[in-house]
Amino acid sequence: MKFILSARNDRFTKLIDRVRLFSIGFIRHVFGEKIGDFNGLFLKLIIIIVLFRFLYYSTMPSFITAGDSQTYIDYSFQDMLRLKFTNMRTPIYPLIIRLCSYISPINYLHMVALLQCLCSLISLILFWKIIRLFSDSKRICTVFMLLYGCNPQIFAWDKAILTESLAISGTVLFLYLIILYLHKPAQRYGVLISVLLFFLTLLRPSFMLFMFYYIIFLGTRFILITEQRKFIVLPFVASAFTIMLISIYSFLFEKQWGLFSITSVMPQQLLYVSIKEGFYSAGSNDAIVKDIHTLLSVGGDGETVSSVTQLWPIIDHYGIKTIQEFAINSFINCPKEYAKYIIDTIFTHGKGFFSMGYIFGEQRKFSSIVGRIYSNSMILTGSVFSIVRLSHAYVFTISEFILWIRHRKNHVLSWIHFGLWVFMLSIILSTFILTNAAFDRTMVHIIPFVYVSILLLFI
Repeated sequence: MKFILSARNDRFTKLIDRVRLFSIGFIRHVFGEKIGDFNGLFLKLIIIIVLFRFLYYSTMPSFITAGDSQTYIDYSFQDMLRLKFTNMRTPIYPLIIRLCSYISPINYLHMVALLQCLCSLISLILFWKIIRLFSDSKRICTVFMLLYGCNPQIFAWDKAILTESLAISGTVLFLYLIILYLHKPAQRYGVLISVLLFFLTLLRPSFMLFMFYYIIFLGTRFILITEQRKFIVLPFVASAFTIMLISIYSFLFEKQWGLFSITSVMPQQLLYVSIKEGFYSAGSNDAIVKDIHTLLSVGGDGETVSSVTQLWPIIDHYGIKTIQEFAINSFINCPKEYAKYIIDTIFTHGKGFFSMGYIFGEQRKFSSIVGRIYSNSMILTGSVFSIVRLSHAYVFTISEFILWIRHRKNHVLSWIHFGLWVFMLSIILSTFILTNAAFDRTMVHIIPFVYVSILLLFI
């Protein structure tokens, strides 16, 4: 009997040892550090951040919906499979919602929010690894990890049934992979970036710029750095293939709507700006100008419109291609006025902070005084970490250009600074030129770039 118990204890001990060794190996593989050194620090920080996020999440509803949310929820995959693009949205986020609805038909939006929370937490591992690529200082690692992980401007989007949360998490993954590719060139990293950008583009069309910049980046390195060509060919082919797939999607979209694009949102927003700022009167299509005058006299206040939805009758009548051409033409015919509008809008909104989570005034209702005090105290604590203004993105975009010039002799750093400058500048300009409102929401995925840019000042 004792022998049997001893044998069982030995097997149990061996099992525990195997689990322990596997855990240690996994942590070493993920973090690339020695146990008890930076990993111990990371685990302490992640516990603090998860606890803080849990407390903050508890002051919010299980999920938050906006007007745009319904367009993702109602996406018709049957129409898409018939090559009928009846929805203005790209398919990745609607697909995530649909998959969650198959798992939990009643509480599927809760599942979407939980999935986004999980992805946001996983992105913290990647952000930690980005910090560790640049710094061996525990103090710097601690400060940046807490400032990023406890910032509601980043994680409070996790509860919103919108693309912002996954866009932020995807941006962190992109930054990690591209920086890792520069540090340790490898085909697998390059191919992963291509695949990631493909899915991010179909999640949020603004990532299409990233795809084109990335293939230009690969082509430039292929020409300039001959010894790394073996690490570039396969990623370049993968990128070309993903762009081809996006082009096929755009071609099918054009067959129905007449516009080579993957979404119909931009023409609506451009027309809204054209009308709101009075540029439409300089448009070259007299029929559209007349219809806008009629719309303003009937449904507007005589001078402007209050929302894009008021423009749908005109957009449906003329088509998105004609509308986009009309809006762009009205801007071209008023170059000084349009430039002034863009500059004024950039500086006006630069004074504001990125939203810290209560995007649409949503807050969990507490009946007790203690509950309300707790909720308000969490909002107040969250505001301490919500430090990023739009103007900070502007400033660090400029600083990245300066640092690129300064470090142009440092092979890796020069590429990193140049890349940050290009991507941040493109996010800012595309946001204010191609959209009409909610600029902080549209460009929220620039926040990880800002943190990385600040981090580079301390290396």
